[in-house]
Amino acid sequence: MFVVWLGALVTASLTVDPELFGPSTANSAYNGVVTLILLLTVWFANAAEALAEGRGKAKAAALRRTKTELTAKRVQPTGEFELVPATAVRKGDLLQVEKTELIPTDGEVIEGTAYVDESAVTGEAAPVLKEPGCVEEAGRGLQMVDALSDVWGWSPMTGRGKAVWAILFCA
Repeated sequence: MFVVWLGALVTASLTVDPELFGPSTANSAYNGVVTLILLLTVWFANAAEALAEGRGKAKAAALRRTKTELTAKRVQPTGEFELVPATAVRKGDLLQVEKTELIPTDGEVIEGTAYVDESAVTGEAAPVLKEPGCVEEAGRGLQMVDALSDVWGWSPMTGRGKAVWAILFCA
């Protein structure tokens, strides 16, 4: 970027005096067009960088909000569901995640089959098939895309020193 700025300054000075650095066949109009192109390049590059930075900050803020606002459906021993904050999910809890819901935390699938959108974590565009025995370690930001069976779930376990969970039913 700095080199482009320097080029724009040099061509701007050549626009004013085309023979500033010695005899030249280029006229002021040519140097002016080159200066304009270089300045537009710098402007568009800065605009694109600002746009990308803004999107990145917005995505990070959304993920931080998700961590505090996300809820989970905990399955009680009676079979009823209790809506709890995702931060209250503990090892041993069974959770239900339905189609289009965010998966509240890590865990292992214990029942059912479904596709999970892991693009927020892995960058992979295609949803990933999850079935019993699959361990999901990516955590918050994952979304259930499509359930292939009426029941999908997992059970908490311990993985590398952190508490993880499992989904019980997902339609």
